[in-house]
Amino acid sequence: MLQCVTRAYIDSFDVRDGKRIVSRFSIRKARNSKIIRRQRVVSCMSLGSKILSDSLYSTFRTIITMLRSVIVVPLITKLLGADSFGIWSTTFAFVVMMGNIGGLHLHGAMTRYGVSDTVKEQTYVDILSLSIITGAIISVAIGVIGVHLDIDSLVGNGYVDVDSLVAVSAVLVFLTILRRINLNFYRSKSNVKLYEIINTIKTLSEIAVLTTVFLFDGGIIHGMGALVAVSLILNVSLMSHIFKNYSVPWPNARNFPKYVRYGLPMVPASLSQSLHQNADKFLILFFLSPSAVGIYAVAYGVCGLFRNFTNVLTPSLYPRIAKSWDENNFGEITEVYKDIFRYYTIVAVPALVGIVFVSVPLLEALSTATVAEQGWILIPIMSVGMLLRGYENSLTYILTSAEKTANISKGVVLSTIVNIVLNLVLIPTYGIEGAAIGTLISQSLLTAIIYGYSVKNISIPLPTEIFVKSIVAAGFMALALTVVPEFANPYVVLVVYPAIGVCTYFVTIYKLEGISRRELSSIKTVVLDRPK
Repeated sequence: MLQCVTRAYIDSFDVRDGKRIVSRFSIRKARNSKIIRRQRVVSCMSLGSKILSDSLYSTFRTIITMLRSVIVVPLITKLLGADSFGIWSTTFAFVVMMGNIGGLHLHGAMTRYGVSDTVKEQTYVDILSLSIITGAIISVAIGVIGVHLDIDSLVGNGYVDVDSLVAVSAVLVFLTILRRINLNFYRSKSNVKLYEIINTIKTLSEIAVLTTVFLFDGGIIHGMGALVAVSLILNVSLMSHIFKNYSVPWPNARNFPKYVRYGLPMVPASLSQSLHQNADKFLILFFLSPSAVGIYAVAYGVCGLFRNFTNVLTPSLYPRIAKSWDENNFGEITEVYKDIFRYYTIVAVPALVGIVFVSVPLLEALSTATVAEQGWILIPIMSVGMLLRGYENSLTYILTSAEKTANISKGVVLSTIVNIVLNLVLIPTYGIEGAAIGTLISQSLLTAIIYGYSVKNISIPLPTEIFVKSIVAAGFMALALTVVPEFANPYVVLVVYPAIGVCTYFVTIYKLEGISRRELSSIKTVVLDRPK
């Protein structure tokens, strides 16, 4: 993308013997070539500029999502305890996993085929109908099986009412499946901004209801019930809006097999993805305690910052990469991923160093001193794995666009098996530190596998040069932070250290020519002068 700007800039000069030609012919030629250059830049940058434009909304939504953690995690850990947060985290890990199984990855089919299908409303109503059926089946199965399981022995008697926990989890699974379809209808319409606005409203609503519930002495079940209410209202509102404002036809069962064929190979990947992210929590609960899960989950959430760096691009990447792939614009896709890798590296490397430096005060601010004392050691271990997953996070859309979802499944299943085996071996011996090591190894493996499959379809060079420069600049940042005096108040540390670190890092990376003025100017061109 930025190379396109540079090529256009260089091509704008007609030089002979070191002097610019100013003849009438060259002026006319320059005028004509200017039009051609502009078309070339627009063609090359159109995909990247659209993604950048949409990512501004995604960034705001991601900040709100992080704000939810900043507010809700301390409310639960400080008012209810780390054990309650462990139950909360494990329950939602279960909801996500069951939603992935019951949803048959149909939300992905909604985005993939909604982009290319002529009648997007037909795609929507077909997939919505399928999702209602599959969601109802999985939710009923959860309710029936859950009441016969000995969940009390895992969560500990007296923490929560198990029957209520099972019931509210089953309802949340069903509503989660429907919400994914309803929201992805707008993505299929390439209306990513509206998609992000709705997601932001949802998150703000959840923050409001959870804050109210926990401040007024509500428990885990009350909090989950409040989320059920928010999700129900959201689904009803979205379906009402879609059916009222769009010409939605009756479902056509003949289209169902196409969507099932697309989504079904992704079910093992979705299940494995959920297990890859959450098996450690389930096994910590089994081998250790809800409190240990709570400590681990708080640290895990902090390290999840790295995936948020590329998550802001996800809502726009999925449909736009699919569209560019269908139009054979492979050069555009390569340029976009080169820039994603480059700028992610520039941001993620110093973030890793910074999080390690402020790990203790950050955990104290989010939870309790006990959690910080036991959980700080997890931060440097898991952060490396999460940093690598940030690269992988965006690569999967190349494989989904190429309709090679089976390759994603292979990578996720293999890394999940490794993760589970490592956790079974390490957790009984090393506790939550063992789980962190297993997470690091399995996430590194998954990133390597997905990258390997991706480059078989399209060229994506590794950002080696900028990675080295970022490490050097981050090293200078670390040296600067070591001479900063310690502060007793964790909130002061969280203000002073990042300010000093950011300034030191970006001055250094600029001096190392990791990022230049011309590059900054090119970014401005992409963002402000994008084609309409």
